[in-house]
Amino acid sequence: MTRTLDCKSLIGGMIVGAGLGFVIGYLSCLVQLEPVTTLEVPGGMQVEPLRTEVDLGRHNVLLTHFSLAKASNAAAHLMPLLEKLAVGMKAGTATVAMISEAQTANAKLVASIKPLADVGIPGTGENGPFTHPCIAAAMIAATLERLGAPMRKDQLVRLSGIGVSFALEDESRLQEYGPEESAFFRTAEEGRLKERFYAECDGVLTGEQQSLLHGTVARDRCGVDLFSAALFWGALVVPVEYRNKEEFSHAIVLKLGQDLGAQNKHRLAKTVDRWLDTLPASFLAPVKDVLTENRLTSLARVREAVEHQLNLLVELRKEFGGSAPLSPADEFLLLPVRL
Repeated sequence: MTRTLDCKSLIGGMIVGAGLGFVIGYLSCLVQLEPVTTLEVPGGMQVEPLRTEVDLGRHNVLLTHFSLAKASNAAAHLMPLLEKLAVGMKAGTATVAMISEAQTANAKLVASIKPLADVGIPGTGENGPFTHPCIAAAMIAATLERLGAPMRKDQLVRLSGIGVSFALEDESRLQEYGPEESAFFRTAEEGRLKERFYAECDGVLTGEQQSLLHGTVARDRCGVDLFSAALFWGALVVPVEYRNKEEFSHAIVLKLGQDLGAQNKHRLAKTVDRWLDTLPASFLAPVKDVLTENRLTSLARVREAVEHQLNLLVELRKEFGGSAPLSPADEFLLLPVRL
């Protein structure tokens, strides 16, 4: 008999809900064709060499520690399983077997990326490097080939241009920050850039290619869409559970107070309460969405939460000064989860 379950206790430890676990290093951006030989992949399987190539100009670097062929093969196997899992969660039919199957496929993708852990490609969080525009562009093209929907030459040219353009914008962004910019402000700007990047990539693809790449139910959901800014944010979300506004305030104060100290608890609570009064009631209300309840938060809700948290940090820095230690709010997205 197939057993169904509440996935909230399991999803955080897998896929992107608590970080897909992609550990990539500097990879200046893909891609060179693999030699025309059969390649070994994790688990003893074999994978055919790729025929699709993107041209990223000076960002094309011969990679010795990363195989796009292996990574795209793993991603093409994982994405349909994530869609299946999301569909199961939405219908209330997700099973331990579904999660286990996705975890196994995810581990192969992680293994294909892990050799690049120490080479330092720019990107915040566990999934930051994997969502770097040039890497993501190459992975999109290669994964679509694996899924049986290869991009046309004109699509590849446009996709390559998008990858390079956003990579250059990201390089410029990183050079412009001064010491006054908070870590979370930088993270928010990185997230916005990557959201625009993925939107432009989708504009190059056919409807069929988009469906294969994102799924339908999984699309733009933290934890189950490999080719979305939701992947980037999913590894940075810290759920804050509460039953009412007072509990939410207490939870935020408790998290921030660890760094600010007991002597600042009263000032911190007053600042947080003032911030809470500015939030729309709809943001703190229960989210009537089974995927969100299972931590597969929509990118739209993440986007809203980011803007609210930026406002909170502004108020906190007014109260405690620009150098005040404000982790985890300066490092992670504190996402309200109404119980």
